[in-house]
Amino acid sequence: MSMAESTARTGIEFACGKCSHPNLAGVKFCGGCGHSLFEPCPGCGQSVRLTEKFCGACGADLEAALQSRMEKAEQAMVAAVAATKEHRYADAITRLEIVIKDQDFRLAELADQARQALAKIIALRDQMTTRVEAAARAAKVAAANADREEVVRILDSVPVKLLDEDSARLLSKSRSFVCELAELVSTLRGCLSEKNWLLAGSLIERLVELCPEDESFRSLGGQVASKLMIEADRQYSRRDYARAVDCLDAVPATAHDAAYAELRQKIDNVEWLSAQFDAEPYATATLGRLAVRLAKQTPDDPQGKELVNRIATRLKEPIVDRRHPYPVWNGSRRSRLGGDAAILGWPRCVDCRGDAVTQKFPARFSVAIGLAMQGLGGARVNESLWEKKSLLGGIGGRRKARICWGVDIGNSAIHAVLLQKDATNVVVIQAYYVEFPPPTRLGKDSRGPLVIRDAIKTMTDAIDFGSVDVVANYPGREVLVRFVELPPVEDKKAKALLEVEATGQFPIANDELCMIRWFAEKPEQDGYGRPAAIVAARKFAVKNRVDFLVEAGLKVSSLQCEQIALVNFAAVEFEAELQPPAGSNHRVGIALVDAGSAATTLVLMDSIGFWFRTIEGGSEELTMSLARTAKVVADEADRLKKDPSLLASPAKEYAVIEERQQALALRLSQVIGEPLKQSRTLKIEQTWAVGGGAFGHGWIRRVLCGATD
Repeated sequence: MSMAESTARTGIEFACGKCSHPNLAGVKFCGGCGHSLFEPCPGCGQSVRLTEKFCGACGADLEAALQSRMEKAEQAMVAAVAATKEHRYADAITRLEIVIKDQDFRLAELADQARQALAKIIALRDQMTTRVEAAARAAKVAAANADREEVVRILDSVPVKLLDEDSARLLSKSRSFVCELAELVSTLRGCLSEKNWLLAGSLIERLVELCPEDESFRSLGGQVASKLMIEADRQYSRRDYARAVDCLDAVPATAHDAAYAELRQKIDNVEWLSAQFDAEPYATATLGRLAVRLAKQTPDDPQGKELVNRIATRLKEPIVDRRHPYPVWNGSRRSRLGGDAAILGWPRCVDCRGDAVTQKFPARFSVAIGLAMQGLGGARVNESLWEKKSLLGGIGGRRKARICWGVDIGNSAIHAVLLQKDATNVVVIQAYYVEFPPPTRLGKDSRGPLVIRDAIKTMTDAIDFGSVDVVANYPGREVLVRFVELPPVEDKKAKALLEVEATGQFPIANDELCMIRWFAEKPEQDGYGRPAAIVAARKFAVKNRVDFLVEAGLKVSSLQCEQIALVNFAAVEFEAELQPPAGSNHRVGIALVDAGSAATTLVLMDSIGFWFRTIEGGSEELTMSLARTAKVVADEADRLKKDPSLLASPAKEYAVIEERQQALALRLSQVIGEPLKQSRTLKIEQTWAVGGGAFGHGWIRRVLCGATD
């Protein structure tokens, strides 16, 4: 039975603990003041009088529980004061309001203290809010006047916690500015004291960026620039070109006047020229011309004259290997694709020593030779994209020809070669080469197709093609290709499997495509499959190509894509090198890179199969870039690209070509991973470059050997 129930039964009166008013048993609130007469026991939850010391039901110490409540209220008030000092006014107000809401008369004194504290805190909060808002407005005005020190001073005078997001961000940026400015100025004083003009110039550059309105930094920049230019000229005289460039790099931009530009161009050019020789793998006529330019610009430096003599001596050395006619120079010849890299001068698979045209233009006739080789029969891929119909079924179906023209009509030139096959050799009987004007090649002239048509007509007027078969090229960028490996089954089964592979593999219906289906011979060793390829082109595009050539006066016997022409060329040229050494457990691979005018083609060969990939962008893209950088017309850019020693500022203007060469190198490194991943036993032993683009200065070094300046 609870105390309240006991009292109600006996009718005993008891006094209110707050006002001492007597109350009859059974009432819950005091009749004199309305205060509650009971509270729940903290131990058992039963109702007990506020004046009791212990609970009659469970014996809980009610006075101790009250003392605990009072201590918690006092702690809340202390915490509120601490929160106020930290400007956490909302937290402080919440804590005090909890104390105030407790209506127990025994905590009345603490509640009164809390009310007084609450009033003070609210007043303080309002006062501080007014200060912060005023500071924020003043800081924005100071920021608008670019007075960051004043921004920091103003906002540092108020608590950071009370700043809005914009003001806090403004303070952070301004403080960073002020700190950086102070550190820069302090470091600059030390540099000026130590006459460290290199670092001083860089510091002033940053100070001008931070304080563009401060004329003192600009003035000081001019003084330091004068010191740096004197030092750069002195280092130039001492032939320390790299140090001279460092001095010029430190000249503040605000001091880049005409005198600076003149000295910069002179030093940059010499520094660039002097850096062109150590990393080059082969001596070339272009390298020799660069050495002559270096010698003329630095008459007091023996390096230039020495380089001219050394390169000239190397170029005059007799050619031992006509396939590899370019003398070895200083840089690494190791190819990023595999083996050593070199330009394939004159191939061994044909005898071209009696032809003046092929002698004058080495490495340019690989596609044309591959086309003519297919016409002679015995090529690795004998099927064509298109063949002229005949009673005997076309080139692939009739007896092998003894003489055939290969005609390669590209974006930049025509390469044509007439091959004749005797019992032991294939001989170049005649060759033809003509370049188109650069505006036509670059697509700047809407008459491009007409110019090419006229060039073909000029060729047919100059050459009597007669009844000799003519195999012409089809642009490699316009073909689709799929490489697969078939199981080592018989030819009939392999052919059926390849037909299945060709179905639905291209985004064009098969009946709209001209297709070449090729698979390797059945391997003699177990564990090897049969490499296969499907090459396709749109029928209407192939027909348009044939019609265009015929209209121009060239009657073709068949069309073959440029990549397959390169495959057929490489298969014959490197037949001996592709054979794996006795006892070897890997397949020998050779990479052939055709640096064309519109695209670059990578062909990978081994003794049984092949793989290729054409990458958009060739040497004419470099011409376009150089024309924009050097601000010259296309014809002049083409000339400057071939001979960068003629550039006014090669360090600046040739950089765009170097960047594109390095980008091509990266692309080749990426695409070569695909075939190597599929064939773990394939190892590239040699890398050869063909095509006119490979003769560009630095091309072998940057694209194949991967060297950088």
